[in-house]
Amino acid sequence: MKSISLARSLALCAAVALLTACNRQDDSGSAGASESGSTLSDTAAGLKDTAQQVVDGVKQTADKAGAEVARQAEQLQAEAQSLIDKAKTLIAEKNYEDALKTLTNLSNFKLTPEQQKTVDNLKAQLQQLMSNPAVSNAASAVGNLLNR
Repeated sequence: MKSISLARSLALCAAVALLTACNRQDDSGSAGASESGSTLSDTAAGLKDTAQQVVDGVKQTADKAGAEVARQAEQLQAEAQSLIDKAKTLIAEKNYEDALKTLTNLSNFKLTPEQQKTVDNLKAQLQQLMSNPAVSNAASAVGNLLNR
């Protein structure tokens, strides 16, 4: 937004400078032309400097935004890894339902290829464990005991 306002201001300044240079009448003829040329050169140099400042400002803003996006991406990756670790712990504790819920929560994250591979392996492991009749019967027995 600031760059648009600055660009409009620059255009206005350039127009004023050009109109001032064109409306200036000098009886000395070539001296006036030389002076107008000098004014235009000065104005152009000023516009160039201002434009460079705008470009530098935009670059700095873009760099800051890029750094913030990278920081947020790292934070999300850390959160995803924490959920993966939690799922591993739940599987080790034979708490398969909660492990599956935890892995399902990871669908909201953009995982790294390594994390995605780990999640896929954990899901396959859970399916195998949960499809095992002995494990299913044990889980049901524990569930029944808890409901009493």
